[in-house]
Amino acid sequence: MASLAPGSTLPVGSSPTLSRYLLRMSAGAALATLAVLLGVTLALFLAELLGQVADGEAASRTVFVLLALRVPEALQLVGPLALMLGLLMTLAQSAAGGELGVMRASGLPPGRLLTPLVVLTALWAALLLLVAGWAAPWTAREAARLDQRLAEEILLSGIRPGQFQTLGGGALNVFVETADPRTAALTGVFIHRAGEDRIEVIRAARGELTVDERSGVRLLSLFDGVHLTHPSSGSGLPLRRIEFARNQFEVPLPTRQRDDDPIRQRSTIDLLDDALVARDDEARRELHWRLAPPVAALLLALLVLPVAVSPPRGGRSGVVVPALVVYLVYTNALNLVLGRADLDPAVAWAVHGSVGVVAIAAALWWRSRW
Repeated sequence: MASLAPGSTLPVGSSPTLSRYLLRMSAGAALATLAVLLGVTLALFLAELLGQVADGEAASRTVFVLLALRVPEALQLVGPLALMLGLLMTLAQSAAGGELGVMRASGLPPGRLLTPLVVLTALWAALLLLVAGWAAPWTAREAARLDQRLAEEILLSGIRPGQFQTLGGGALNVFVETADPRTAALTGVFIHRAGEDRIEVIRAARGELTVDERSGVRLLSLFDGVHLTHPSSGSGLPLRRIEFARNQFEVPLPTRQRDDDPIRQRSTIDLLDDALVARDDEARRELHWRLAPPVAALLLALLVLPVAVSPPRGGRSGVVVPALVVYLVYTNALNLVLGRADLDPAVAWAVHGSVGVVAIAAALWWRSRW
C-alpha cells in the first residue's frame, strides 16, 4: 500500500470528498440534536398550553395550532445549541475513531477541515436569521389574531342563555335570553352590578361582546336600554334613571395577554427604520433579540474546534464542559442585558465580543496544535 511521505499533503482531488463527508456528518448530527431539543422545548410549550386550556384561557381544539405557531420561538432558543452540540459530537466521534489523527498525520491543512464546518455554520446562521427576522414575527401576529378570536369565543361560552351567570369574580350578574355563538350577539340582556357606593341595574334589548384589539380587555356594548343607579345603604347618592341608545363598558378581568411584547409582531424592515433612523430603544432591543441566535451560532461553532486535536483515547470533557459553560454564561448574559429596559441594547455587542474573543482564542489554539 502506498503511503504519503512526511510533510506531504492529501491530494487536491480528495478535498471535495472529504469536505462532503464532514459536511454530511456534521449536518446530520446537528439536525438530529435539533430534533431532540426541539421536541423537548415543544413538550414544555405544550404543557403550558394545556394549563391554559384547564384555566379556560384557550380552547382544546386550537392547542396544536398554537403549538405550531411557537415552533420559530423554539428554533431561536435551541438552534445555536443544537449546532454546537452537533459539531462537538461529529468532531469527537472522528477524533475517537482516529480519522482526525490520520488527517493530521497526512498533512491535511487546517483550512480543509474548517471549510465544511464554516459552510454548515453559515447556512445554519442564515436560517436562524430568517426564522428570527421573518418567520417569528409572522407567527406572533397569527397567534395574536387567534388569541383575540379565542378570547371572544371563551367569553361568549361563559354566557348561558336563560341563566344568571357571574362574571368578573362576582362583580357582575348577567342574564340573557339568547346568545349567538357565531356573532357574539345577545338579546334580552339584564345586568346587576354592585360597587362600593352604588348598585347598578341595566336592562337592554340587545348587546354584543367584543375584545378590544389594542388593550385586550373585554367589552360589552348594550343597545336600546335603561340604566338604573341607586345608592348602597348610607351612601346618600340619588336614584338615577338613564335611557340610552348605546352603552359600552368593560367587563372585569381582561382576557389573557400574550407573554411576548407586541413589538415582536412587527416586521424587521419596520424595526430597522425605527432603530436606525428614529433611534427607538425598543426597536433596537428587539433587533438585538432577533440577531442574537445567528450571531451566537457563528461564535459557538468556533468553540468546538479544540476537540479536533484531542487524543483519540482521551476524554472529551476537557472541551465539551467548557464549551457548555460558555454557552450558558453567554445566553444568560444576553437575556440579562436585553431583558432590562434601563440598559442600552448596544451592550449586547459587548457580550458578543467577549464570547468572540474566547471563540477566536479557541480557534487559534486549535490551529496551532493541528
